[in-house]
Amino acid sequence: MENIIDFEKVHKVFLEQESQITDMIKEACAKNGLARLDEFVREVFLELGDLVLQEVFRHIGNSVRFTDESRPECSCCGQPLEFKQMRKMPFRSSLTGKEREIKSPLMVCKNCHTGSLWMRELLDLDRDGFMQRLRELSVKAGAIETFEGASEEIMADMVGVKVSGSKIHTLCQDAGQTAEELMYEGSLGEARSLLPGEKLYVEADGGMLHIDGDWHEAKLAIAFPQSSLADISKDRRAITHRQVVSTLSDREDLGKKLIKMAEGYLPKTPDGAPVIAGNVVVLGDGAKWIFNMMEEHLPGATFILDWYHLDEHVADVGRILFPDNEATRKRWCSRKKNLLRKGRVDEMVDSLLRKSMSLKGGSKEQTAVADLYKYLNERRGCLKYREARNKGLIIGSGAVESAIGHVYQQRMKRSGMRWSQDGAQAMCALRAAYRSHNGLHSVFSRMNRKAA
Repeated sequence: MENIIDFEKVHKVFLEQESQITDMIKEACAKNGLARLDEFVREVFLELGDLVLQEVFRHIGNSVRFTDESRPECSCCGQPLEFKQMRKMPFRSSLTGKEREIKSPLMVCKNCHTGSLWMRELLDLDRDGFMQRLRELSVKAGAIETFEGASEEIMADMVGVKVSGSKIHTLCQDAGQTAEELMYEGSLGEARSLLPGEKLYVEADGGMLHIDGDWHEAKLAIAFPQSSLADISKDRRAITHRQVVSTLSDREDLGKKLIKMAEGYLPKTPDGAPVIAGNVVVLGDGAKWIFNMMEEHLPGATFILDWYHLDEHVADVGRILFPDNEATRKRWCSRKKNLLRKGRVDEMVDSLLRKSMSLKGGSKEQTAVADLYKYLNERRGCLKYREARNKGLIIGSGAVESAIGHVYQQRMKRSGMRWSQDGAQAMCALRAAYRSHNGLHSVFSRMNRKAA
């Protein structure tokens, strides 16, 4: 089989359009001046690009010749396919998204009667004729914006490509299912080995989504190497390399995805097990499900209770104890936090117990202090802030709170938005891919291999 493009014919397409292009530009200038000339020239050349593609594909389809050695094989039984006739078929490119028509050899298996349009396989077109790049752009738009908004505002207005909202929905559903598969494999995105002495930070949290008429908690976990937390301005830091996994199921499901995600970063023992102790730092807001999951799937990790959640808990109790004396309240809160900063964990926690015992039983003040004592006493091992600071470790879990906003809030919790179970699961996975380093690239690579 010879698959040669006749570039002389391609060149003729440009020559044939030369006068028409000139006329269209003249007309645009006459109507609009030069202010929007770039827009009209772009439209003209994208249309021309589509015509060039059409000519190239037509030439390939018409000129291909199959020999016994070059005939493609049947995907069902492996027998060589035989040419039957030429068939019309559509294709849509990322240039305009408009449907164009070409002809393709129809190949049929005499053994199992399976038919295949050869050009569709060659160009990796889906059932609507979408080429790879158009599918990828549509998925990315749907991951950012509502399906109709992706169609009208991103694809049509910004990119200049026509794709319906329903098509974007279908593509995003398929991409989300692929992202879900990759999460279970630990292949959603691109991990990298930790540098010598570097830590892997892991955080988890949950957010509520409206699914099938009720509110359900979606859970996610984020992992990032220590060196990926970079200063991007005087007062702002950002994570330059992260991976995110998500679930609508229980913490066990998230835990399975979490350990697969972490394995890509961690050194291995001779038998291939990830080395967690000394390499992983878990930051959390103190929710029991998070620490139970982390202890089960990341045993040996260093656990740190997020400092800012601790600060909020202490401040809440201070407001109850000293509602009318701000200065006293601030001094009380500051003393408690300073004890933790100095590493005097037992002294700080035990002081709450003594304070609770000195207050009237059942009063709101006594209840608040007792609750704070219980909360911190159960997490004494996660309060070693002085040790963490001395080792240069992060003590705040802002990354996962930011991830909750980016993965769920920005796309899935807009006014009036409702989700089905399947739709929410696919979009959660797709958004996790979108927020992971090279996450969408891994999704597209898997989808394109499946199509091939």
